[in-house]
Amino acid sequence: MAKIHLRGLGEPSPETREFFAFFKEWAGRSAAHQLVERAEEADLILFIFGTDLRAPLSAEEEALLAARPDDCFALDGKDQPIGFLPGLYAALPASAFDPGRFRTYCYPVENRQVEAAWQARPEKTLFFSFLGGASSPLRRRLYRRRDGRSDILIEDTTSHQEWNPHQPDWAERKARYAEVLARSEFCLCPRGAGVGSIRLFEAMQAGSVPVLFSDAYVLPASPGPAWDEFLIRLPESTAGRDDLPALLEPWRERSREMGLRARQAWEAWFAPAVWLDRSVESIEAIQAIRKEQGRSETRYHRHWAWWKFKREAGERAWNSLRRIRNRLRSR
Repeated sequence: MAKIHLRGLGEPSPETREFFAFFKEWAGRSAAHQLVERAEEADLILFIFGTDLRAPLSAEEEALLAARPDDCFALDGKDQPIGFLPGLYAALPASAFDPGRFRTYCYPVENRQVEAAWQARPEKTLFFSFLGGASSPLRRRLYRRRDGRSDILIEDTTSHQEWNPHQPDWAERKARYAEVLARSEFCLCPRGAGVGSIRLFEAMQAGSVPVLFSDAYVLPASPGPAWDEFLIRLPESTAGRDDLPALLEPWRERSREMGLRARQAWEAWFAPAVWLDRSVESIEAIQAIRKEQGRSETRYHRHWAWWKFKREAGERAWNSLRRIRNRLRSR
């Protein structure tokens, strides 16, 4: 049993506090590992990176990272991570990937509406579907599709604010999204703002066959599920093609079996009950490569000042883009 210390980085926003509490609630379900309050007691120190860019690190956090570089790892659920700390990332692109420092893992989101839809076992009345926001050119190509079929549903849901439960009809839209997922034989999972797609894991949870469009995404592996048993991965260039239904047609006779395998893989690898245990397995795989290659994180800490600069510059750039976006929307 490993002793795990979870902590955030920098001064957290209200959103990040909620995100951190969610992580702790998931981690608390582990029967194999123990959460501890003090870093000094821990075997592993997991730094939570939330969905926002936060204030610079405190002196205490910098001292901890400098003193125990080989025990500190990131759990990063952001769409566009910097990837300085070793650890688990939801959307680190292949160009930045180093198996001796990084692993891909699921977005840390528990979708109770999808779970309820799966438990209801609706009839599979849709060939394939995609409901999502316009967060990438790839997705906008999908919206331009005109299949003219009642069993194909593609819908731009940009107006839906996923993380704002105070939005009118928020609960109804979440429930409809989950119900559409569960009714779909195949769920299209195009990359969004980052190379990852949370829909990949939600489709698995719903028992739908995920169809992934992301050329730069690295699947969770070593350890990870047997993706070839249930995942269809197509080049991003095929998303807007007129013959997409024909590309998927050969898998239809196996779609029910593949959907069940996807659900089983989600339960075994990504469900809240196994989240911390599987996270630790992935971190141990990183440590094994380090040991085999005689590597230490100490050498990367020589670039710490540059990483902090990039982090703060990224925050400034992101805030500028948000201001431009808000001005455009107000016109």
